[in-house]
Amino acid sequence: MLSKARLASRDSGNILLVAQMSGDTEAEERTIEALLKAEISALIYMAIFTRELVAPAYLYDLNIPVVLVNCHTADYRFPAVVPSEIVGGQNATTHLITQGHRRIATITGEPWQEATQDRLLGYRRALATADIPFNPELVVEGDWSTSTGYDATKKLLDLKERPTAIFCQNDRMAIGCYEALKEFGLNIPR
Repeated sequence: MLSKARLASRDSGNILLVAQMSGDTEAEERTIEALLKAEISALIYMAIFTRELVAPAYLYDLNIPVVLVNCHTADYRFPAVVPSEIVGGQNATTHLITQGHRRIATITGEPWQEATQDRLLGYRRALATADIPFNPELVVEGDWSTSTGYDATKKLLDLKERPTAIFCQNDRMAIGCYEALKEFGLNIPR
């Protein structure tokens, strides 16, 4: 996202300044004050995880355009760019269905995250659309890490009736999945 923002800024003759906060509200406010003193013309406020944002009060008081990326507010006060997680989960699962799979597992992210919930909803919608019953035994919770992709895949492959396909909800978990599949003598796409 930052690369694309940087390119768009450059192409329009602007400079993109990036400041990263680690949840430190005081540092965030001081950073915004410093940026405003530098006469920034707009602010892109970005979150790592897709989520509803309780926007800091100072965002509402800025006299410059504010765009949210990977987050949104309940009041829809700011334009927001967020991924379509439901469609992503549905498309990934539908692709596997079109390849002939009927027993499709998914390795999710952490259950409290919007991205996890929405990707799982898309997965379930694709199954329902194809008249494939939802089977909770084929859903294994992960945490977006390689190690949970690995552990979850081993758990799925230990089932009496193995899945024929696995939808990993991020690339890191997929890498762990690939490693576990190798250990079981399996490869992708077979």
